[in-house]
Amino acid sequence: MSEEKDIPAEENFTPESPPEEAASGQDIVTLTAAETSHTSIQTAAEDMEVHHAHLHHKKKWQDYLFEFFMLFLAVSSGFFVENLREHYVEHERAKEYAAMLRKDLQADTAIINIIVRFRIQQKKNLDTLSNIIKTTPYEKIDQQQFLRLSKSAGQYLHLLSSNGTLQQLKSSGSLRYFSDTSLVYALTSYEEDLKHADYVQNEESQHCAERVIPFKFKHFNDTFKDTSLSVAASKNFPQTGLVDFDKNTMMEFYNLLSKCTWYNEVLGYNSFEPHKNKATGIIEMLEKEYHLQ
Repeated sequence: MSEEKDIPAEENFTPESPPEEAASGQDIVTLTAAETSHTSIQTAAEDMEVHHAHLHHKKKWQDYLFEFFMLFLAVSSGFFVENLREHYVEHERAKEYAAMLRKDLQADTAIINIIVRFRIQQKKNLDTLSNIIKTTPYEKIDQQQFLRLSKSAGQYLHLLSSNGTLQQLKSSGSLRYFSDTSLVYALTSYEEDLKHADYVQNEESQHCAERVIPFKFKHFNDTFKDTSLSVAASKNFPQTGLVDFDKNTMMEFYNLLSKCTWYNEVLGYNSFEPHKNKATGIIEMLEKEYHLQ
C-alpha cells in the first residue's frame, strides 16, 4: 500500500510545453502579420497608381481654346482696369490744373480791368496835350495846365501775366490731360496774345525811358514838382518860366506824344478788352468741363 502512494498517478500528469518552443511560435505569428500588412499596403499603392493614371486624360482642342480664352480675358480685364485707373488719375490732375489756370486767368482779368481804365484816362490827357500844341500858339499856352497834363506823357501800366501754370503745363507735357482740343487751342491763342502784348509793352517802356523822360527833364522846369495840384492851388505858382517853350521844342514834344498815343491805343481798350474776353471765355470752358465751383 505504501508503494502505491509514492507513485503519482499517470492520468493526472500533463506535460508543459518547453519555453523555447512557445517563444518560437509567437515570433512566427508576428512575422506573418507584418508580412501580411506590408503586402496589403503594397497592393493598395498599386491600386492607387493604377487609379491615378486614369485621371490624366488627353486634352481636346476645346480645352486649349477655353484656357486661352480665360487667359485672354484675365489679361484684357487687367488692362481695362489699369486704363480706367489712369483715366481717373489724369482727370483729377486735369481738374487740379484747371483750377490753377482759372486762378491765373482771374488775376489777369482783374489787372486788365485796371489797365483799361488807366489807358482810357491816359488817352484823354494825351489827346488834350496834342490839341493844345496843334491849336494854341506856344507863347499863349497855359504852362501850368500844360505841365499837369504832360505828367501823363511817359507813364504806362503794363500787364504782368500770371502764366506760371500754363508754362508748367507746356514744359511738363501736361496739356495732354485736357482732352478738349478747343480748350487747348484757346490756351495757345491766349498765350500768343500775351507774347504780342509783352513785345509792345517792352517797346513802350524803351520809348518812355529813352526819349520821353529825358526830354521832360531837359525842357520842363523841375521846380514845379507837384503837377497834381488843383487849379485853385496852382494859382500861387508863377504862370511863366515853367517850360522851355519854343516852336521846335513843341513840335518835338508833339511827335513824342503821338508815339505815346499809339502805344496807348495798342495796349488800351482795343487790345486788352478782347484779351480779357478771351480769358473770360477760357474760364467758362474750364468751369463747364471740370465742374469747378
